[in-house]
Amino acid sequence: MFSGTQVNRGNINKKIQLEEKMNTVIFKWNPAISSYSMSDFLNSIIETEEDANWSVWDHSDISEGDRFFMLKVGCGINGIVASGTITSAPYQDSDWRGDNRKVFYCDYKADVIINPETFDLLSSDVLKQEIPNFDWHGGHSGVILPATDAERFITLWNKYLQENFRGFLQRMADIEKKRFCNDQIFICKSVFYELVIKETSHD
Repeated sequence: MFSGTQVNRGNINKKIQLEEKMNTVIFKWNPAISSYSMSDFLNSIIETEEDANWSVWDHSDISEGDRFFMLKVGCGINGIVASGTITSAPYQDSDWRGDNRKVFYCDYKADVIINPETFDLLSSDVLKQEIPNFDWHGGHSGVILPATDAERFITLWNKYLQENFRGFLQRMADIEKKRFCNDQIFICKSVFYELVIKETSHD
């Protein structure tokens, strides 16, 4: 899978240094009330080349290049279902709920998308236990994590990805063999190869 691509460890180190300067923004998604349905979410795993947008509360402090993580809330399985990069400065647009509120959005590009009905997630309950000062079960969307909480969160996220990588890899192989629909998991090439490097360094 993704054969022929060379991994540049220097580029990965530079990426890590840049990420340390970025905000960590939490998008909160409740499929029961959002205009973004579960079918929209599953289709985003398939149509990964398309940029999308999301409403943001901390619009005055969010910048292009910040990292986002999408947190599913509400009924059912809750936790982090996607990550990626914010690709625009926040901008005002019409209220997605139709209430004539003043709403700001930013564009984003996902690098990981996980079907919550297929895989265990980095759950809201775990996040609440590890980072208790943040509301992991509701509240405003597009909120910046404080720096100390963000550092802990990124550690948890990287650990989650590494611990589940072999399961992701097996499912991706099964999808390529047409054993499953391709609305299960998306991992972009750069993240995939970072995980490969970490996995091989442990062997």
